[in-house]
Amino acid sequence: MKQSDGKEIILGGGLAGYFLAANLIKAGRKVLLIHNPLQTGASGVAAGLVNPITGRQYVLTWRALELLDALDEFLSDPLFEPLNKFYHRMPIYRPFPDIFSGNEWAAKTAWSEYHSLCQVDFNPWQPDLLKNPFGGIAHLRSGWLDIPPFLSSLNLLLHKTGNFSEIKAHLNYNSISPERNEVILNGEQIPYQNLIFCEGIKAVNNPWFKILLIPLKGQLLTLSSEEFPDRIVSSGVFMIPLGNGQYRMGSTYEREFTLEGPDEKGKNNLLQEVGRWWIPPIHQVTRHDSGIRPTTQDRMPLLGRQETFPNLWILNGLGAKGVLQGPALAKLMTQAIVQNSDSIFWKEIQTSRKKAIL
Repeated sequence: MKQSDGKEIILGGGLAGYFLAANLIKAGRKVLLIHNPLQTGASGVAAGLVNPITGRQYVLTWRALELLDALDEFLSDPLFEPLNKFYHRMPIYRPFPDIFSGNEWAAKTAWSEYHSLCQVDFNPWQPDLLKNPFGGIAHLRSGWLDIPPFLSSLNLLLHKTGNFSEIKAHLNYNSISPERNEVILNGEQIPYQNLIFCEGIKAVNNPWFKILLIPLKGQLLTLSSEEFPDRIVSSGVFMIPLGNGQYRMGSTYEREFTLEGPDEKGKNNLLQEVGRWWIPPIHQVTRHDSGIRPTTQDRMPLLGRQETFPNLWILNGLGAKGVLQGPALAKLMTQAIVQNSDSIFWKEIQTSRKKAIL
């Protein structure tokens, strides 16, 4: 089969798959996206938070400025500019637990890598709503993406290009023939140039990529309370203002769980945690969602190419940072496919690294 005989097939309809589809189409490729609408991945229920400073130690996330620039580049592309309305740029405010933490951050913001991303204020912000007597720090270039309408609108934009198609179905691994570069679906033989797995936690059973994925359960609440200005607050858990006194709150990070769906323990933990610093009463919890994030041992994403069947690729392990990492990694994967070489992948995210192998 000639390389020009088939499309690029993406397996998985979450953020990773759609960002990749968009980049491949921009590169002049035809794309077929195969996803099972009956299986809700992490993207379908994720809060879509974009935060360049993360972790318990509040450190600058890996390649933060490159990732933020790639997100801005994607949203400023003329083809995808209509999607900007789903990305809400707003600072993330972290209350200082004590004066020592404030002094530490005041010194850290003098460093060049933090200077453009942080703003320290030792005065309490909205003290009638938040317990923050020592003030806090605002993370800039932050925000949140409303993922469901974003993906739905991106789907329509991609269809309009004439180079995008999709099949809503479950594709079994035994229906993929890497020897012939084709998949068999509903009795039809569908050739491909490359097949890229963007299937999230489902990749734990992928027979061609033996990678170590750790399922991380996250639970989210949608609730109503007193309204504050457009600023996300984060301290253990986050509160994203949706307007009209509505918020999205989360998230749990559960490595050990028995139920994949939402549960009362997760709900109670979230409400207890936010009660440490949120003063007004929670009037009503209107939604309770959960999803399983695909994470890795070293918390780094996974990009790779199959050695025996070089037309098979994988993009996975974005964890809780799908919005922040997705555009940059999809662009990197597209460049690798176009150049027909995986040498472009950054070493720290290659599937061949020690901490990525089962």
